[in-house]
Amino acid sequence: MRPTGDVLALDWMAKIAKRERGQREKLFLL
Repeated sequence: MRPTGDVLALDWMAKIAKRERGQREKLFLL
């Protein structure tokens, strides 16, 4: 099994990527 730190880091990166993608889509729509 992976260390919990790795899982948390991956989840954190996924959240940031999702947030950045949402901001980029908003700017594109504007």
